[in-house]
Amino acid sequence: MEIDAFRFWIGSSDERSSSVWKIWERNRQVYATAASFGGSIKLSIHSPAYNQFGFTSEYRKRENLDPKLNGRNSFVRWKRKRPMEGEVVPAAFIQFPTDFLQSRKTLPKFKQKKFRGFLEAAAPGRCVELAFFIVQYPNQLEPLSMNGPYVNLLQMPMGENETCLVGARHTEFDSGFIPKPITSRMTWLSDDANRLSTGETLQNLSSTLWSHPKDFEAIRIAEISGVNITKNV
Repeated sequence: MEIDAFRFWIGSSDERSSSVWKIWERNRQVYATAASFGGSIKLSIHSPAYNQFGFTSEYRKRENLDPKLNGRNSFVRWKRKRPMEGEVVPAAFIQFPTDFLQSRKTLPKFKQKKFRGFLEAAAPGRCVELAFFIVQYPNQLEPLSMNGPYVNLLQMPMGENETCLVGARHTEFDSGFIPKPITSRMTWLSDDANRLSTGETLQNLSSTLWSHPKDFEAIRIAEISGVNITKNV
């Protein structure tokens, strides 16, 4: 079946789930975003030299945002390594820790023509990890060592004779990645958080944390729920 994008969510048997995410390829570039971002943030894996995560150019233009937002860059950009023959280069990891899935009364709904995928949540204390790997094209999928027991979900062609492989696995989640306390400077929250008056609180928010990789490192992104935000000033 020919599809325009791969849409998926992580779900558990007790009716908790992640946001709906989408992965797609356009002009030999690979992108990923969550529906909860509302078109404002995406992961971009470019050929040949760099990756990017943060506010899209359309969103920055629409909201008239400066290149720096609240003292931080409105996007993270870093170089990635070109894979040599037979080499697998990690570009990004997106993690969905089971302990931080959000309780939902209804499952996500899609239009009939939109392809969707459901990935079973990991055991408590663990997470589902999606990994984006870059290899040379044509590549030999088997045997292919991707630093762990990943199941290959997608294969997308890129420029410069490269291919992006997206794999999934269950693995341990390092809770130390979640800062305490969480502030709006560390995570993406809904625009409602920005409209809070001093002393007001929003509860059970779905939020996204990300690392700031150096050149030739892979970015780490984690979606967590149950965040409470109170505006102090």
